Amino acid sequence: MEVKTRIGYKMALKGRVLHVGSGGADLPEWCGKCDEVKLDINPRSNPDIVADILDMGEIGKFDIIFSAHVIEHFYEHDLPKVFSEFRRVLNDDGVVIICVPDLTDVRPTEEVIYTSYFGVPVTGLMMIYGMPSKEAPYMAHHTGFNPDRLERLLIAEGFKDISVVVPMPYNLMGVGRICKST
Repeated sequence: MEVKTRIGYKMALKGRVLHVGSGGADLPEWCGKCDEVKLDINPRSNPDIVADILDMGEIGKFDIIFSAHVIEHFYEHDLPKVFSEFRRVLNDDGVVIICVPDLTDVRPTEEVIYTSYFGVPVTGLMMIYGMPSKEAPYMAHHTGFNPDRLERLLIAEGFKDISVVVPMPYNLMGVGRICKST
């Protein structure tokens, strides 16, 4: 599989976007203007919808799901349920955008390997295990990704027109479209 590196990636999102696991953050600037609805498990993040991604409830339909550094916090056996929920709330021909840490060549050390979008120094240990705390145990990582694995997951979960890129070092972005219409 060929993975393209795209520093300064730009993508204008149109329509209703469900920003899952938003953590209170807005969509990145490169997403452009869209109708963003934030969903998070943590009510202190002040999301529009407080829900677990494993059971989002009756929240309506969306054109796009944007998930940045969320699915690695789920156990492997929960990923089919996560994607089932994504498909359930996507409109016909909806798009999913999944950003995850790229564990290719990452070593479990305390060496800072990059600084996050939020200015947080990120180590190899943090990329592998996450940043859980007593107050936020859900911040632990329970699975990991490289480009091939993210592509295989999107294919297995029924997405088409898949693209996996490296928008910045140590990060992956997978994009796929679900085809519900016949």
